[in-house]
Amino acid sequence: MPTIVALAPNGGRLTKKDHPKLPLTLEELASEAHTCSKLGASIMHFHVRDQHGSHSLDAGIYREALREISPAAAGKIILQISTEAGGIGIGNGRALYTPSEQANCILNSGCSAASIAFAEIARAEKAFVKNFYAQVTERKIHIQHIIYSPAEATELQRASTQGIRLGAHKLCLLFVFNRKQQAVQSQENFTSFINACKKPFADEPSLLYFICAFGKHEQARLLQAAGKIHNAHIRLGFENNIYRPNGKTANSNAEQVAEFVRSAKENGIAIASYKETRAQLGLDAE
Repeated sequence: MPTIVALAPNGGRLTKKDHPKLPLTLEELASEAHTCSKLGASIMHFHVRDQHGSHSLDAGIYREALREISPAAAGKIILQISTEAGGIGIGNGRALYTPSEQANCILNSGCSAASIAFAEIARAEKAFVKNFYAQVTERKIHIQHIIYSPAEATELQRASTQGIRLGAHKLCLLFVFNRKQQAVQSQENFTSFINACKKPFADEPSLLYFICAFGKHEQARLLQAAGKIHNAHIRLGFENNIYRPNGKTANSNAEQVAEFVRSAKENGIAIASYKETRAQLGLDAE
């Protein structure tokens, strides 16, 4: 099974002060989709900002972004919007976007693929969560569930056994390693984390899972994840890390994609094409 490379070019927190080539404008994101698709990325998970440069889940902003970026992405890379609250304030003293606002972002943006931090959506009442997923399933929006801990993986698995259909496609997860960017994260810790997150889904034959890793050891961890032991798909980019494996600041997201793809191929890891990615996500059946 070829490894899917998903690009996360900007995130919701970084600014041009963190890296001058962080893509924030729609023109920059379109260019990123075009360039990185040619290097091996077949999904682009992106965030948008409001007029003040802050993380936004405004459906209208995403709708405009998808309209502007789609011509550069068509037939080359899948556009996946982000709906994580991000822990960023949105005014009126609120620290997080609500589940209702997150659901509205997906259902009214016109997106065909989105990521959901399940623990955030699950803050709502079960009836709301069930209705939301019913709408997502009916519209055949591809959903990737973001998992930050083994406990969240257990909660997601429990929801799937309690009458909540988690989308119209294969169950797709993203395990996020070293989110708090602790100084030392060993290979042993990484392996334990993946195995613990996978454990609740041991009986799920069609499970499709991605790994992302924060910090300077990102590429080493992703190569490990994509290898024969874990056989995972991967997500990389400035959202998680702006450094190359040698510790120097990366020049661009494109450089990171190219470097991973080159290393993967040197290690006998095949990279999924756009068509292979669609097939693995279960999009070809639509």
